[in-house]
Amino acid sequence: MKRALVSAVLLVVACSGAAKDAGTPAMIGESGSGGWEGDLPAEALGLLAKSASDTCAVCAREARQEAFQILAAAFPPGRIVASDSMRWFVALPGGNELLLGPPPAAGPAVTFRFHTAENHLVGIAESDWTDSNLAERIHALPPGSPFHASIEVVPFAYGDGPTFSYSPSAGRVRVHCKVVAIASPR
Repeated sequence: MKRALVSAVLLVVACSGAAKDAGTPAMIGESGSGGWEGDLPAEALGLLAKSASDTCAVCAREARQEAFQILAAAFPPGRIVASDSMRWFVALPGGNELLLGPPPAAGPAVTFRFHTAENHLVGIAESDWTDSNLAERIHALPPGSPFHASIEVVPFAYGDGPTFSYSPSAGRVRVHCKVVAIASPR
């Protein structure tokens, strides 16, 4: 038990140290940059992993709250996230959820949930739904097919943060988005 706690603390310290060295947490490129300037916010994902295994309820809640603050800064409404030569989108089975690959080896995953007229959550504005033609192109791809796209992060009124929701049981952060462009499959 002590060894696991020490490992978790070292992981958080290492992640936060790397973020401080860079000046800000590692995050997706600025709106309009067209791609990535870093990785997903590793510090936030480490805190969520810690909160899932922490036996102290107060400590787990505080770790989640800190992770949510980092995620809110990383995924503000309007942020553009685009695939590039190193990372591409893959549609997950069973709906409108995308993973920007490659998938994580361990810990919580970050997925991007787009919404359409036929498949949307309450709390997503109609103006933030993905155009049906773009959604049809994604749904027509064979499962697991990589493709390039640009998405825009959109507000979600009922999330754990302004644009995302977290499911501890699924180990998944869902960032809500609108697909704004899609290229031919890789």
